[in-house]
Amino acid sequence: MDQKNQIGRRSFLKASGASLPTSAWSELLANQAQAARDRPTHSVAIRSLNLEVILDGDDGVPYEYRLLPSGLSIRGEDYGGKISVTVCRWHPRGFVTTPISAVSVIATPPRADFRFNATYEGQLAVAFVIRYAVEGPTVFVSMESIEEKPGYELIEVGMPRLATAHESDQGAWLAHGEYGGSLVSLNQATAGQLRPNTFWGKVLATPVVMIGTDRVISVLEVTSYLDGAELAVAGVPGSRRASLGTVKAHRVNGSLCYDINTGKGTPRNCGNARTPNLRIEQKSVCRLDFVTHPSGAPVDWLGGARLVRSRMPVIPTHYYDDKLVYAVHCDQPLWKEPRTTFAQAESLIGARLSRFGGTVRER
Repeated sequence: MDQKNQIGRRSFLKASGASLPTSAWSELLANQAQAARDRPTHSVAIRSLNLEVILDGDDGVPYEYRLLPSGLSIRGEDYGGKISVTVCRWHPRGFVTTPISAVSVIATPPRADFRFNATYEGQLAVAFVIRYAVEGPTVFVSMESIEEKPGYELIEVGMPRLATAHESDQGAWLAHGEYGGSLVSLNQATAGQLRPNTFWGKVLATPVVMIGTDRVISVLEVTSYLDGAELAVAGVPGSRRASLGTVKAHRVNGSLCYDINTGKGTPRNCGNARTPNLRIEQKSVCRLDFVTHPSGAPVDWLGGARLVRSRMPVIPTHYYDDKLVYAVHCDQPLWKEPRTTFAQAESLIGARLSRFGGTVRER
């Protein structure tokens, strides 16, 4: 996607809709807002005591989440879109990204496994399973049973719209935690999506995004360290929709160009025809938590934040409590020489410490 058509991680949620310049991207977002997913004719239901998930049995995506026993709900994939898959072929080398539907489903509540087959120019290239598993008010979405045919590799699977909120929903809002975080009412949001980080792509520093209404919160936490997170607004004022989702990475795309934190306008490190697509040695999984008030009373983003905080590990050390952390930038790959040598860094740190009666200690 053209970089100029993406909005900054903080500003896209705060600008007015009128501030976004007219472009093909703007028209695409407007068209997406008019599309809708029909109630599936082939549906699959999985449930726990707290949550029922209705899945589209053909596309293998969520249609609706129903909170039990309150009966409150929030939409799933609401644009009629499909899961996308990116595949690499080695001889001759090439990459292709295509939308796909499920070829089969095995439902053993509270779990459903959707199998997908991806082709490259008509040849079966890879197969994988997307699993939805419900535990309490949570849905775990994982990628399982990955098979790569000889000469082909699975790069990633895109699931950009796992849950959706409409502007017409009472009190609809969205939030993320990047660069200090941003929270906005959907009726004040600008159409756009979080711009990928030049260093990590769609991998967020704070891998938690949220959407909600005044009664239901949907919290997406990406728990795999190289999977991406999506948060987007589509549509025009009066019919905007906010969605959240994930990109499930199986291999690092060796054909792309990556930033080594050298700054804007500096050369990027790009792969060539021999650069391998390194396999990511982890299981791809994210979790969708749904929060409501037991009495049906209004809720806000703090309910989601408290939930995430409640399962964070205990702080391993309090060494940095009441301390100011000072960073010294010594060097980076494309500089001809270091900005700060080790000796200069020691002198600089020593000067700061001496002001407070401290000394530099060797470790």
